[in-house]
Amino acid sequence: MPALTITIYPIVQGAKFDIDYLVNTHLPLAMKHWAPYGLLSYEVTQFSAFGAEQPLYHAQLSMEWERPECVERALQAPDSKVVLDNVPNFTSVMGVSMFGEVKIRK
Repeated sequence: MPALTITIYPIVQGAKFDIDYLVNTHLPLAMKHWAPYGLLSYEVTQFSAFGAEQPLYHAQLSMEWERPECVERALQAPDSKVVLDNVPNFTSVMGVSMFGEVKIRK
């Protein structure tokens, strides 16, 4: 089964978060450099108010990888520097990242 990396970006007053840059520039850059290491796809969910409740997070980024070990290979590759150094171009917020292996998909 594939693996997922999930990063959520909290809303922090005064912090920068540019979802258009994330979607249109950063993620194509990540795909270009990480696809050779097993990145299959990505998905961004932008959060909005739910009833009277305001969201705590700007967005969630999910990246699907061929296998769990692909993530570590990609992050250790020299190409990773280009991708990681690009993060400040879309956010000044430290995302909260999680990693896991897909156990079931229907």
